[in-house]
Amino acid sequence: QGKEPIYLSLDGPQTLAMVGFIESAFQMGPGILIEVANLFHANNMLLQTRPGDVTDPSVVGGGVVAAAIYRASSGAVPPWAVEYLPDMFKSLYESCGNEFLFAVLNTAADLKLSDSCTFGCIQPGKKLAGYYFDHLKPKIRDDFTAKTREICNAAIDGAKWRKLKVVIKAACGGKKNASGFSLKPGFTNWECDRV
Repeated sequence: QGKEPIYLSLDGPQTLAMVGFIESAFQMGPGILIEVANLFHANNMLLQTRPGDVTDPSVVGGGVVAAAIYRASSGAVPPWAVEYLPDMFKSLYESCGNEFLFAVLNTAADLKLSDSCTFGCIQPGKKLAGYYFDHLKPKIRDDFTAKTREICNAAIDGAKWRKLKVVIKAACGGKKNASGFSLKPGFTNWECDRV
């Protein structure tokens, strides 16, 4: 009554655990991503892609996860968590290859809910990747596609993976100054000693 709601802070070790989980899930390959697409389909949440985009369920499922990563990179997670983008997408590249990774990254940028459903705070007809992707100008969107294609084709080298982070951050609205987040936490084993 009159109290401000309390929300989960993503500025802690739980974010490191989520990053590790996504990396591990991506290493499992396309099968787990099909399950993500099936969850949306089973709940009658229809997803739309751009005409000509790949509609393979594993790519759409990967697109859902990548769109969530794009949305999180738009300011929902601390800046230090965005540093893990290359590692997450590199694990998908290693398990599925460059063409699959490109299809996922490209699909994620355009995946939207149908006009007849909502999901959390995402309104009907809006992109899962969030505000910045909803408002990308066609030239910037084409540039995003070209740069991700270049990175996916040459993704063996570490510098290209770091460039992917830069490309995604730019599409997600750039650097977030005065975000209120703290410095990166250290890993913990979650064991507590009695005092």
